[in-house]
Amino acid sequence: MTVLNRSLPIGSRVQVIGFSNENLYRERIHEMGIRVGTELKIMAHMPFGGPILVKFQTTFLALRQLEAACAQVKILP
Repeated sequence: MTVLNRSLPIGSRVQVIGFSNENLYRERIHEMGIRVGTELKIMAHMPFGGPILVKFQTTFLALRQLEAACAQVKILP
């Protein structure tokens, strides 16, 4: 188990297995459609500490570092 952050390589696939206790960010991610069990693909890391670009189903999202860090994920093979 790890958190969704810049240390994950581009192109890796992860599955959301939970969220941290940050209610504000957890709600925001949930409203975007990311829920427990959602599979994400890391598409890009924006420079200078910018957002992480992820894809799930047919949707692309740019998640800020604080939003992304509240998602706990496991790396898929």
